[in-house]
Amino acid sequence: MLRIAILVSFCCIIFFSCRETNPRAKKLCDCYRNLHVAKTTKEVNFWSDSCTNLYLNILQELSTDADEMNAFETDYKKCQ
Repeated sequence: MLRIAILVSFCCIIFFSCRETNPRAKKLCDCYRNLHVAKTTKEVNFWSDSCTNLYLNILQELSTDADEMNAFETDYKKCQ
């Protein structure tokens, strides 16, 4: 019985972790990941500006599509 529970849990984890994410959310998460590993002030400033601009562009692109905006926000929250 325990083996079945472990197997089902493992399958659920694999299914949800391999689910395709919103490409915009992935791009923004990758940008912020680069910001967090930046070492110099110049790198931090570069990535901070880049991520802010990317986020604003994404919001502008999705401003007319509520479904896409919800998908983006859901996936973006998962990576924060």
